[in-house]
Amino acid sequence: MIRIEAAATQVHADADASMADQVYALLKEEIVTVVRQPGDLMGEADLAERYGVSKTPVREALRLLARDGWIVVFCNKQKFWEALLDALELPELATDARFATFPDRFDHKAALLAILKPRFAARTTDEWLRRLQGRVPCAPVNTLEEALADEQVRQREMILEIEHPRFGTLREVASPIKTDGVVARPAPAPALGQHTDTLLGRLLGYPLDRIAGLRAAGVFGPTDQETTAS
Repeated sequence: MIRIEAAATQVHADADASMADQVYALLKEEIVTVVRQPGDLMGEADLAERYGVSKTPVREALRLLARDGWIVVFCNKQKFWEALLDALELPELATDARFATFPDRFDHKAALLAILKPRFAARTTDEWLRRLQGRVPCAPVNTLEEALADEQVRQREMILEIEHPRFGTLREVASPIKTDGVVARPAPAPALGQHTDTLLGRLLGYPLDRIAGLRAAGVFGPTDQETTAS
């Protein structure tokens, strides 16, 4: 939780900021495309290019292809490496000098992958997750559609449905910061010219005849309806 103090009002509020929510917010444009136009944006070739293990930037991390999808395994401690070998039923690797330490495994990565790849390909992602979770840090590599179907996304209400007078029901990415007083269901942005009369009349005190004259003279430009009609 993050403690926020509003300087102007001196009112305190708790703000709940989830790392996962921040990622969804950063991917807003891609996510909106998925939720409005369902369909996997990444085929198998794209996934292989994006998640190929040869491009893994962290030496303790492995991204490997299971029978039906990709999985990430993160052995950042020796105990996780040992647990991985137990789950893989490869005890002989524990005494193999090529894979004894982090630097050794990195230096002999090609040989290690030659052993791990066929082993991971023999089972599905779910099967590996059941074997590894609670023992070795791991996670499936999801497409955006799969990630958005995650229970955490629903519980955090990161996808909102907004009723728009022109476009119907829109699905949008919610704010990644949850706090007291936040607008949980934001309204659509106003149409072009929707509040012109209200602003000029209430804030500036313009009489109705003056507003009508300005509109007739084209001062306000076209409204959304006029733009659409043309």
